[in-house]
Amino acid sequence: KFPSYDVAMNWYHSEEYAPVRKIREDNSEGNLIIVEGK
Repeated sequence: KFPSYDVAMNWYHSEEYAPVRKIREDNSEGNLIIVEGK
């Protein structure tokens, strides 16, 4: 859970998440869906 869309996207593109994202992208297929809500 993220407080905003911008925070979620900043995390997704962060250096901290990059190694995990590479493993995920190299080994799976899927869609990232971000839904704003309350």
